[in-house]
This record gives sequence, C-alpha cells and structure tokens, in this order.
Amino acid sequence: MANSISTINELIQNGRIPPHKYTFVQRGSMHQPEFQAICELYGTSFISSFKKTKKQAQAACSQLILDYYYQDSNYKSLQDKHKISQQPQHNNGFSYPKRDYNNDYLDNYSNPLIPQGDAPQPPIIKRSPQYFLKKMPTYGEPLFPSNFNSPPPPYKEQSKYLSFSNNNNNNNNNNNNNNNNNNNNNNNNNNNNNNNNNNNINNNQNNQNNNNNFPTNNNNNYNNNNYNNNNNNNNFINQQLQIKLEESKKNNFILEQRVDELTKRMETLELFYEEQIDMISKKYLLLINDLNQLKGN
Repeated sequence: MANSISTINELIQNGRIPPHKYTFVQRGSMHQPEFQAICELYGTSFISSFKKTKKQAQAACSQLILDYYYQDSNYKSLQDKHKISQQPQHNNGFSYPKRDYNNDYLDNYSNPLIPQGDAPQPPIIKRSPQYFLKKMPTYGEPLFPSNFNSPPPPYKEQSKYLSFSNNNNNNNNNNNNNNNNNNNNNNNNNNNNNNNNNNNINNNQNNQNNNNNFPTNNNNNYNNNNYNNNNNNNNFINQQLQIKLEESKKNNFILEQRVDELTKRMETLELFYEEQIDMISKKYLLLINDLNQLKGN
C-alpha cells in the first residue's frame, strides 16, 4: 500500500497523472476513528474503504487510481479523455468499468482496454451488407458483386465506351421519328376539330329541345321536390320521436329499479327500528323492576 503512494508521486512528476487532492471522511469515536479517502480525476471518483489511519486510506485510494491507470494497454496518460468515462461506484467503494455497447453494434470491435497485436481495422456495422458478405457463405454466384464497396467509375471513363458515329446515327433516327410523330399528331388534331364542330351542332339542337320542354318539366320537378321534402321531414320527425320514446323507456326502467331499491331499504330500516324499539322497551322494563326491588329492600 505504501508503495502505491510513491508510484503515484513518480507518475505526477513525470506528467503521467495530473496533481490531485485527497479528501477524508471520519467515522467512529475519537479514541478509535476510521478514515476514508476520496479523490476525483477527470469526472471519475475513487473511494477507498475505511482504514485506521489517514495514510492507509490514502494508500488504498492511490492503489485504486493505479489499477485504473494500468488498465490502459499502452500505459498512456490519464489526460487521454477519449478513454476516460464516468464510471459508476460499487457499494464497497471500488469502481468497475462501464459496459461498452459498441461490442453489440460493431462486428470487429476491439476494446482499447485489451492489448491488440495488429492495428485496428475499420469498423464493420452489424446487419449491414459488409457484415453479410463476411458472415454468409457463398454457393455459386455471390450475393453481392465483388466491386460492391468500390465507388462507380467517373463519367469520363464511361464515355470512352461510346463511339461518336453511333451517337450521330442514333440522333438522326430519333429526329426522323420525332418528325413522323409530329405529322401524326397534326392529323389527329384536324380530326378532333371536325368532331368538335359536329358536337357543337348537336348541342345546339339539344338546347332548343330543352328550351321547348322547360316550363312543363320545371313545374313537374317542383311538385315532386315538394312532395319529397315533405316525406323527408315526416320521416325525420318520426325517427326523432322513436329515439325519444326509447330513451323514456330506459329512464322509466331505471326509475323503477331505483324505487324498488328504496322500498327495500325502507323495509329493512323499519325492521331495524322495530327491533331497536323492542330492545329499548325490554331494557326499560328491566330497569323498572330493578328500581322496584331496590325500593322494597
């Protein structure tokens, strides 16, 4: 334990660990006190168990700092903030490392606290195409092409596979096809115009016929609409009355049940009061007999 204090001082002199302070907590009586040392470094608190002297408590706390420091495989300084995290405290004062959830998410995750021989590889995310390429066996043709991860070639490399003469021929053919399509469209437009003229003539004739039949049709429609409106109003009123009747029946049934409950309660109360009156009258008679006996004595 005493050696831990000296090693901590050497690490502070070499700049491996920043200078820090210890705070002590005392418990027990004045004759037999116990001390506990507490030290904080970069958000991590190191708490020793209770010892008989302050020096023993400081040595135990410094031993915790050394254990935490030597967990790093490369023995780097505690100033590396990427490898220092807020660690929860156990009940007995010792700190234990926090679980790293990267191991659940990455396939080839290398823990920095465990020494690795080779350099770390780029991370492979689980349930990704790269992960399936690595894990799944290939039977016959592969699931993904071999150049799946490689970027596509630039536009200049693709253009060398296309010949200039072929492009010109294709463009000429496309222009001829477009001209033919335009001619066909013009013919179709002319036919459509002729059809529209014929439709206009037919519409004019229909309008004249409608104007001749307008007064009689309107009167008949008006009468029919009035009749339908009256029927609709009557149906609506009947529906509303039917709904109110059903509601009143439900309310009457509920009221009848309530009246029955109240009558039962009244009957029970009457029986109860009759029993109470009988008991009181009997007690009264007993008291009178006792008084008469006392007077006779």
